[in-house]
Amino acid sequence: MLSIPAGENGKGDWLKLDLHIHTLDDPKDAVDYSAHQLLERARALGFRVLAITLHDAVFDRQQVFADAAAMGILLIPAAEKSLGSKILMIYDACAHSVGPQFLQSRLIHFMFLAAQSGRAC
Repeated sequence: MLSIPAGENGKGDWLKLDLHIHTLDDPKDAVDYSAHQLLERARALGFRVLAITLHDAVFDRQQVFADAAAMGILLIPAAEKSLGSKILMIYDACAHSVGPQFLQSRLIHFMFLAAQSGRAC
């Protein structure tokens, strides 16, 4: 969970968000609350942005996205992809974003950029 100032120069309202959260839709984690229960709780706690990050899959239930919007919550399509001993968080994702060809091409690109900058991955 993160809260950041929503106004310019750090002044004004704060934006409460969580960019890594699971629901019972997750194929790997045993979570006991639904996406709708999460939205209700998030609204009650003042969250304005959420990313439901399923393991190795993209959360894409359109009715939940519509319900979140009606509640004033921005729901970001996301996934948590396991890559050996590492985890890659993918935001603004779609189903092909977690496929092996897509990820391999992106990882090669990131490794190339890291090598050019002199930073290790």
